[in-house]
Order: sequence, then structure tokens, then C-alpha cells
Amino acid sequence: MDEEDADKKRYRELMRKKTEAKKQITDWIKDFHEKNGRQPGQSEKQDIKHLYIEYQSLNKEIAPLKAKLDEINASMITISTPTGSMAGGNASFRSRSSSPKPVAIGVFEEEKVENG
Repeated sequence: MDEEDADKKRYRELMRKKTEAKKQITDWIKDFHEKNGRQPGQSEKQDIKHLYIEYQSLNKEIAPLKAKLDEINASMITISTPTGSMAGGNASFRSRSSSPKPVAIGVFEEEKVENG
């Protein structure tokens, strides 16, 4: 497993933990509201302070990892090359498929253009 794959795996795991922490917080608040007919105050939230701390900690750990992965993704360019006919100098293109063809950076793909 290369570093990028390890980072993606770590990111997914951290996001799973963050989602779970947020769910526990919102479930606790919802339960509190149902039992007491009001939102909890700061003193009552002390019961779940550890969840808030965990959530904030996960956010801090996720941010630089997400930035790194976003940078990697931005460096991977996908170029879509149109296909079809160029009749009479009019550049009208028909797409043969709905998805773009990925082309690696620095590599050009040659395509046949029908004259006609």
C-alpha cells in the first residue's frame, strides 16, 4: 500500500469516527430535549464534553489530511477529448460516450476524426 492509499484509508476512518461522534452528540441532545422539553444548557452538556473534545480533535486531524488529498486530486488532470465529425470546417462534435476519457499528464491521445 502506497502513502496515498494509506492517507485515503486514514481519512475514511477519521471521517467515520467523526460522523459517529456527531451522531452521539445529536442523539444525546435529542434525548435530552424529549425528556426535558428544552435544549440542554452548557452545564448539562458537561455529561458529553468528551464527545465534543473528540469531535474537535478529529476535525483538527482531518483538515491537513484532506488538504493533502485534495492537492493530490487536483494534480490528477482528466482531459475529455471530443470525437465526431468536422464537416465544412464547422467544429460540431458528437460524443461517442457520456464519460470523459482520462489522459495522464504529459500524454496526448490521438483520435481519428472523420472527414465528411
